[in-house]
Amino acid sequence: CFASWAKPPVYGGNGRDHIEHAVGTASLARLVALQAGMDADEAFTHALLHDIGKLFLLKLQSEFVRRGGDAPGENEVARVTVDEHAGVGGLALQFWGLPVSIREPVQWHHAPLDAPTHARAAAVTYVANRLGHRYGFGCDAERDETLLEDPMYRALGLSDAWLADVDQQAS
Repeated sequence: CFASWAKPPVYGGNGRDHIEHAVGTASLARLVALQAGMDADEAFTHALLHDIGKLFLLKLQSEFVRRGGDAPGENEVARVTVDEHAGVGGLALQFWGLPVSIREPVQWHHAPLDAPTHARAAAVTYVANRLGHRYGFGCDAERDETLLEDPMYRALGLSDAWLADVDQQAS
């Protein structure tokens, strides 16, 4: 099932990492949502899909090259993927007919305050994504100590004790 998402010719050498990051972030989103008094299943779904734009862009690049186009440079692909994946993910989910309640947390997971109607759900996805990077789910661990200073963290009612407990569970 997930094997097709990990195909190196399509998703590069990081296909499995994308899946690991998505599943890890989704699991963390459940914890964040429960603490914030929000629907944990919805949060799981948003976080599972939060980087779908990356996979979409990598698939698009693969198809372009497969059909005879010149492969863009690795740096160009990386830049576009990082800069545009959230918006592309939101557009892909819209194209696939998913409701705005799912699209917005995906589209705005790097800027939750900009979400027009689902900013709190986007904030849960944002914090879960930061935690996923903190613990190295599908990526190198980033021991980001600024998490406690992030206004989204506090706005969701997350405490230092809560983070210490999650740190313990994730290690």
